[in-house]
Amino acid sequence: MPGFATLDRSFRAAQARATGGISPMALAAPWADWAFHLARAPGKQMELALRLQVMAARYALWLVRAVGDPTAEPVASPRPGDRRFTWSGSSPAGRRAARRSSSPGATWPQRRAGWCCATTCSS
Repeated sequence: MPGFATLDRSFRAAQARATGGISPMALAAPWADWAFHLARAPGKQMELALRLQVMAARYALWLVRAVGDPTAEPVASPRPGDRRFTWSGSSPAGRRAARRSSSPGATWPQRRAGWCCATTCSS
């Protein structure tokens, strides 16, 4: 019968495979630090919530426009080489909606409204 040490080793081995050998604490500590700082900044929380609402409203308006006009200008475009939504098994409209829904979130970290404002810059 295997002992508890064997169970611990097996668990750590599975965890290492899942995290690529990076310590779960090394992954969690920066996120927790950011979350604790954000929790103490209600103004920053409201700013980020407002930015999220604006992005969601722009996407919703584009979605309504795109239903009637397949050539409607997108809210954001995927990065060059992004092939995540190139499958052929669904309708063109469904592919366009899925591709455009991910674009604002994917490009958010590169814009001024992105991570810098979620972490360090002032309003």
